[in-house]
Amino acid sequence: MRCTIETGDIFFLYTARPSAARGPADVHELAVILSPDRDPPSRLLVVHGRQLPAPANGTPGPPVQATVIAVRQPTEELVSLLEGRVIHHGRRVVPRPARPCGEGRYLLTLHDGHTDLTYALELPATPGPVQHDLGLAAQATYRITIQPPPAAGLGAQPAAGFRPLTDTHWLNREGGEVRLEPVVEPDAPTVVRQPEGPATAEIFGELKLSRPAHPVEALYQGVWV
Repeated sequence: MRCTIETGDIFFLYTARPSAARGPADVHELAVILSPDRDPPSRLLVVHGRQLPAPANGTPGPPVQATVIAVRQPTEELVSLLEGRVIHHGRRVVPRPARPCGEGRYLLTLHDGHTDLTYALELPATPGPVQHDLGLAAQATYRITIQPPPAAGLGAQPAAGFRPLTDTHWLNREGGEVRLEPVVEPDAPTVVRQPEGPATAEIFGELKLSRPAHPVEALYQGVWV
């Protein structure tokens, strides 16, 4: 039996090395924000390798890891933290405004001793080159496991390896490592999507992004900017 243990909004953003990103080589970091409907705070995860794995097609795919960089409430504080992760060029510090590139809904469901993260994009309506290059599928299901940081106090061996995410509060530990493995789940739950557009996009209301400072082409048209 499958049990839903958390629902919420999922946001994808990237920061670019130059002032404009012309492709995945210009991406400095790919970030995921999980904003639960209940029991805040929200979590900022940075994906290793700057790309999510493609959804499983018949057999499970290779996993990817992400680090829980920050846990905050209100959610908007996570954007400035992401943008504050600077690049040093000699003595220069180069700011990196975040570009939104995906918005949707997610579910965390517990099933047979493991937990799945299932999400579905609401924006862009049709994934474009940005989403293809960063591995953001229209919908996907990943087996999610976690390795808490040593100070998490989760038993005698808190960081001995990845373990099933049976308690969502483990995601609220900064420095924790998350592993996402694409899986085929015939009974994966359906994520209910709502049509979104410029007037209703949650990413601007919840993250308080300013459109002039945060280009929207990647979010609406799926093109690099």
